[in-house]
Amino acid sequence: MKKSIMMIVAGLALAATTQAASINWSSSLRAVTWLDTLTTTAEGTQYYLVLDSYVAGITTAIKEGSFSAATAGVLDVGTSTGTKGAVSERVATSALLQVGGTVYDYRLLVFDSYAGVDYFQFSAAIPNMAYIPADPVYGEVRKVAFGDTEFSTDNWEAVPEPTSLALLALGVAAIGLRRKFRK
Repeated sequence: MKKSIMMIVAGLALAATTQAASINWSSSLRAVTWLDTLTTTAEGTQYYLVLDSYVAGITTAIKEGSFSAATAGVLDVGTSTGTKGAVSERVATSALLQVGGTVYDYRLLVFDSYAGVDYFQFSAAIPNMAYIPADPVYGEVRKVAFGDTEFSTDNWEAVPEPTSLALLALGVAAIGLRRKFRK
């Protein structure tokens, strides 16, 4: 009996230390400068709130074709409303965010299609935003708002097609085999 009570107390203590924290976030109207500025309707576009420290891994996942909302570093997904592409304020709760004033840098990730090619772009980082419990100014969570200064037309990067990567790998392998059997 005593052992089971100790196990329950230990489990509750562990759960309390790994509690997920939350952050409020949103994007303003026309925050993103889309590739096709004349015809793009941003309604229904998915915006991914990500931690800046995970951008390299997320980029690799995009290029390998394995990116999803469950990719490490993705905190939340918001869908834009209206033709200008705003995401209303949302609350992202994640175990990646630690309770107690830890400071994080956040970015938004968006995708666009132009002339038959898919592109992606990360916003500039909004730095030094912390989850602060019972903060007298912000309440329980801080608010991160992304505007047009965080996005640039020049930052779009093409998503490579899996077929192109496979052909490139096949070509490199063929060159390697040719050199091996040539000697």
